[in-house]
This record gives sequence, C-alpha cells and structure tokens, in this order.
Amino acid sequence: MLWGLALFLLVPQLGALQQYPGISEAFIEKHEEAAELALALALITGAAAGLSIVVWNFSLRKWMLVGVFLMSVVNTVSLGYVAHLGGQIRHIELRDPNSSVGPSEAE
Repeated sequence: MLWGLALFLLVPQLGALQQYPGISEAFIEKHEEAAELALALALITGAAAGLSIVVWNFSLRKWMLVGVFLMSVVNTVSLGYVAHLGGQIRHIELRDPNSSVGPSEAE
C-alpha cells in the first residue's frame, strides 16, 4: 500500500527532475529496479517475522528468528544501496567515473 502511495506521489516528479542537467533516465531506472527488489526483500522479511511469532515450537522459532535477523541485515544493506543509487541521480560526485552511463547519456 505504501509502495503505491510512493509511486502516486513520486511519478509526477520524474518529469520535473529530468529537466535538470546531468539527470539521466538510466540512473532513475537503476534506482527504481533496486527499490523494487528491496521492497520484495522487506515484504518477505516481514512475512517471515510474522510467521516466526506464531510458531510454537521453541527450537524452530529460535532458528526462524536467526533467519529473520539475517534477512533484516540483508534488507538493510539493500536499502542502503537503493539510497546510494538515489543519491547518484542528483549528485554527480557519487557516480562511478567508469560507469556505462556517461555524460553523453546524462544530458
């Protein structure tokens, strides 16, 4: 639900964002694709956490909680990567100089 709200609020802003020099559709698409993967990981982690609450077997619950913790670490790293890609959209100093998206594509 929040993902749909974010799309509803942010999609109209893409046109305004692309008016700035150095903004590339390729950077925006990379950010969007990574965000979709991070969202899927977050939903899976949340479902696993909810499932671990209702499991009554203590030994199984312990291992599920360890798994949920590890999944949350992976999810945190993926969200950090999404934030980094989002920063690359406006901050050219964060971009990799060896990137396949060069200045010719960015204009």
